[in-house]
Amino acid sequence: MTFLSDTVKSLSYLLDKYVRTEPKTPLITAVKPPPSDRNYLPLSEDEVKRISELRKEGHSTYSIANKTGRSRYLIAKQLDITPKRRKFLSPSVMNDVVFVRDKGRSFEDIGKELGISTSTAYRLYRKATDKP
Repeated sequence: MTFLSDTVKSLSYLLDKYVRTEPKTPLITAVKPPPSDRNYLPLSEDEVKRISELRKEGHSTYSIANKTGRSRYLIAKQLDITPKRRKFLSPSVMNDVVFVRDKGRSFEDIGKELGISTSTAYRLYRKATDKP
């Protein structure tokens, strides 16, 4: 009887210690840095000049944002760049891919002819015919 009561007490203690108590610190802490006020200030003439120079050198908006300490969206707005949108492909494009592929052309040739990538041509062909 004592062994059983001691075991129950031990288990109760362990439950209180490890299960019933809240952890003191969360396992994962997501700390979001506060937004920089610098991103909301207008660009100075020097910054505009530097941004345009970096763009002429071939830097991406992401790279320019890192070098200037401004947001990519502010850089894109300054350079008047709109984000690329996914091109809508009509069902006729899929039919064209199947038609040209059945003639024996490669997916690379199909892509160049229709203005789509090789992988898109392959994906459309597989989707239309259910075969590789």
